[in-house]
Amino acid sequence: MMHRIHDFAGQEPFKSSKQELIDHFGGREGTAVWKRLLEAFVTEPDPGDQTIWECWIDRVLHDEPVQYVIGHSWFYGLKLEVNPSVLIPRPETEELVLWANQWKREKRKGEGVAIDWGTGSGCFALAFKSQNHTWRVIARDLSEDAIRLAARNADIHDLKVEMECSNMLENRIKEDCVKADIIFSNPPYISVGERDQMSDRVLKYEPFMALFSPKPDPLLFYKALLNRAEEELADNGVMLLEINEFRGNATALIFEERGWYSRLEKDLSGKNR
Repeated sequence: MMHRIHDFAGQEPFKSSKQELIDHFGGREGTAVWKRLLEAFVTEPDPGDQTIWECWIDRVLHDEPVQYVIGHSWFYGLKLEVNPSVLIPRPETEELVLWANQWKREKRKGEGVAIDWGTGSGCFALAFKSQNHTWRVIARDLSEDAIRLAARNADIHDLKVEMECSNMLENRIKEDCVKADIIFSNPPYISVGERDQMSDRVLKYEPFMALFSPKPDPLLFYKALLNRAEEELADNGVMLLEINEFRGNATALIFEERGWYSRLEKDLSGKNR
């Protein structure tokens, strides 16, 4: 298999494509994109298919994220299918898994219930379940396409996670709702007015509804999550939320005004996360 790729790599179109990528993205980023494409390409059923390769190159050179091009992304050691119906999992979000596991150890909870609101590809729910098989994990998303993709990722990794298509902005209170020990979420937290500050690559390809608040209030979903937590978070439970680094204090204030204890954590880059 590697021999066939080596032969193909020696052809001039392959070489020029490599230089195009590096020139297009610049320096280390171009090299990283090239490496991801090549690693995925050697696992294709027919490695060396020039038609597939040229299609991938063309898509990347039109700024489509490489994860969508190759159809997967890695998160917390799990290879997950991704497509434009879901956000590409970010390394920063992996830290929520670490914090959830740390809280669980501190509380000595060998089993419990965890709910992931806005699951997307299922990255957080599946990563947590892969580390905590005795826990009941529920993944929710408004997007039916996202739920189908998350369910497929769960099947690929043989992880039992309950999938629910649900809208966190609906304020219906269920008397028999499940009580969760952990609620986690990476909700939309960007206001439409901030579009000009974002990468064209993100705006063009990643799902609008997973990025932006549908109203001028960028904290809309945190208020909704607070309402949800007050109905379905168990006593002494915890909610772990990814936040906009520039709105950490404002986000914390929403919860403190309702009598919650909140704490901002720094990610590996030193940003409020």
